[in-house]
Amino acid sequence: MSKKIGVYIYTGDGIKEAVDVDKLIELASGELGAAVVKTHDDLYSPDGVNMVKQDVEAEGLNAVLLVGVSPRYEYKEFDFPGVYLDKVGLRELVAWSHPIAEDDENAASKKEHVQELAEDYLRMYVAKVQKAEMPEPDKMEQPSDRILVIGGGVTGLTAALEAANTGCSVTIVEREPELGGFAAKLRKQIPLGPDYS
Repeated sequence: MSKKIGVYIYTGDGIKEAVDVDKLIELASGELGAAVVKTHDDLYSPDGVNMVKQDVEAEGLNAVLLVGVSPRYEYKEFDFPGVYLDKVGLRELVAWSHPIAEDDENAASKKEHVQELAEDYLRMYVAKVQKAEMPEPDKMEQPSDRILVIGGGVTGLTAALEAANTGCSVTIVEREPELGGFAAKLRKQIPLGPDYS
């Protein structure tokens, strides 16, 4: 399936000062062939999320690339069913990690290097999005109602009880002659109430 990609560039947190955003827009819409390329000062605000959501619905995007904040950030607002989403951490990987002092005599060449770095990250992530496929859930055709629990310790016994409560047939396998695992070897029971003596 061919991808109709939307590229959204976050320009806050020093990104627009570190890189030439217009060149990134030109690269994404030209060479990389993105269907939609937009910028926003606060892409992760409700206004930015609505902009992306409207484009997904109106333009029929099936892939979205958020260029800006770290991919480790969770943004459930951008969870659009059937749309592949990825994030490029330009803030951490480019803007913040490659600061250029204003009085640096090599500022022009360093700025060019930072721009090339940002463009390379954009190229890599667009290629990744183009090649990626949406995961499909693996569903068992005929799941069995018989469950094997390996280990008769506290965790195994709890899993077996919970499975049995759902109506499944459960078999416990334990290598020791008694059930209970390490907890069975304790001399006293662990206190469960306010009298901790």
